[in-house]
Amino acid sequence: MRILGPLVVAASLTVASTLAAAAPVVFESGPERVSVVELFTSEGCHSCPPADRWISGLRDDTRLWHKIVPVAFHVTYWDYIGWRDRFGDESYSLRQREHRYLGNVRSVYTPGFVVNGQEWRAWFSRGAVPLAEDRPGTLRARIDNGLVNVQYTPRTAIDGPFEVVVARLGFNLHSDVDAGENSGKRLKHDFVVLGVESGQLAPSGNAYASTVLLPKSKYLSDPGGLAVWVTAPGQQSPIQALGGYLRPE
Repeated sequence: MRILGPLVVAASLTVASTLAAAAPVVFESGPERVSVVELFTSEGCHSCPPADRWISGLRDDTRLWHKIVPVAFHVTYWDYIGWRDRFGDESYSLRQREHRYLGNVRSVYTPGFVVNGQEWRAWFSRGAVPLAEDRPGTLRARIDNGLVNVQYTPRTAIDGPFEVVVARLGFNLHSDVDAGENSGKRLKHDFVVLGVESGQLAPSGNAYASTVLLPKSKYLSDPGGLAVWVTAPGQQSPIQALGGYLRPE
């Protein structure tokens, strides 16, 4: 387990075109909360491969997408050891540090898990994922022509605004590591965050809506998947989430 201290968050945004010519894809949550499982990991950290394998195993979990949305943020603060993680982004390191700044986690380390905005250390003893049981409302995302149209309908009338995060996910990604702490290993990754877009949801009838760009990454060999969640302004704890594959599984 590797430890570091606090900073502030920023995001690197890119424009998507992979699905521009494809038929629209629609994802929708139910009214029950869908839990976001964040993993902060790095190919430069010798402690991370077991966590990467664990989150890859969620592809076969019956709760995937309708109860659990996994996302793996590859951080950059171990690149100096000798291996640069090609999936890493400084904005993902800053997201983890922002969790620390907001009091969501006690320290910054890899592998680090955050579930619904709260540090989850029980993973190290293979504890069960702590799923929430409340009903925050319904989230819907329609992906069409490189855009993601998001609509959130809260269970009760709540004053907004809300913020939305859209993460593009990659699967079946491999790296042959020839330097650093994992030298000689072939690492496999799933649920890898390859790009992020965000925006503010505005009132729209009894719901809140926004349209953001579909993130794109050069590391996608196919459409991959998408994770979407809404938060209160300035916070990182998901209120409701959804996710799914952008291609048949």
